[in-house]
Amino acid sequence: MSEKNGTKTYYLDIAATKVVCIVMVITVHCIMFYASNPFALMRYEKTSVVAEAMERFIDISAVPGFLFCSGFLFAKGVYEKKRTWFGTLKERFLRLVVPYLAFGSLWLVPLYTIFNVPSYGRPEGAGWLEGYKYMLLGQFADHLWYLEILFEMTIFFMLLWPLCRKKMLPLLGGITLAAIIGGHFLLANVYNYKLIYLPDYVMCFFVGICCYHLRDEIGRMKLWLMFVILGILTAGIIVYMIFMPSFFVFQWIAIMFGGFVVFFVCRILDRFGLLERMCKGQVWEFLDKNSFIIYLFNLPIPKVLFIWFSPYFGDHIHLCMIMIVICTWTMLIGIVCVYNLIKGAVMKLIRGGRKSREV
Repeated sequence: MSEKNGTKTYYLDIAATKVVCIVMVITVHCIMFYASNPFALMRYEKTSVVAEAMERFIDISAVPGFLFCSGFLFAKGVYEKKRTWFGTLKERFLRLVVPYLAFGSLWLVPLYTIFNVPSYGRPEGAGWLEGYKYMLLGQFADHLWYLEILFEMTIFFMLLWPLCRKKMLPLLGGITLAAIIGGHFLLANVYNYKLIYLPDYVMCFFVGICCYHLRDEIGRMKLWLMFVILGILTAGIIVYMIFMPSFFVFQWIAIMFGGFVVFFVCRILDRFGLLERMCKGQVWEFLDKNSFIIYLFNLPIPKVLFIWFSPYFGDHIHLCMIMIVICTWTMLIGIVCVYNLIKGAVMKLIRGGRKSREV
């Protein structure tokens, strides 16, 4: 569903998908210590069945859901905002590369160095200079890896700009699929800037582009057909979660299904008139407005909390998970509120300076 707000079009289902995905991402970062996630260098000696199931589902749906929304909004920028090639590149650079450098330099490296938090790409006990070195090389990024691959996806589709502009979706999809297969083998050992993971997620971005162009058809889709599609998506995700096949094509399909399923649930809720009712209130407004900033700040907070809490909770792992979730969200809300106050004050000073120069 979309609604006009001045000259801008606001897609509530996309906004809701992003909010659901950010909640899931923060949740998985709080519980990954009690699941067999190979990327969690800090893990408790015992695992939780609940954490394991939640981690597998969220891992297959949250980040893919973000990338789906990014593809949708990329297409929106091309057609509704009439952005040029250079304008799109500039907007994506300011939106993704600048935050990567800023938050990596002022948040990621300092906190991981001060608390010596284990992380891929950062040698244990690494100092400040080493942290900055590996961050700039794209090896140590932690949760900021999402910004890296999202910018790389933008560059990829900008190279196919004529196809995007002319809505040649079948040809665009064929080239994308060929690039994914080729990238799987060519980028198999390229860990810098997380290029190795790029082929796994590009299709989610492409599906988002397709859904933007087919948004009217999706809006008119029969309700029974929407439930059938939702059932197929859900079944595919569950089968993958249970059997975890190693063949990479099955992983690509599961990730694509996961990126689409949250959006489809939101579309069904909208058809029943429930989505607009649910997306109201101060909590929704805060999450909708600040989802990107919340993501940028979210790590290493739960990792530090795990280091502090786990010795005191022992085998009460579910209680520890709940405490980490509560404390993480409390700290994030406080940090984001302070960040917005500082940002507002700085912007006010800048506007005041401009007005004084004009006078």
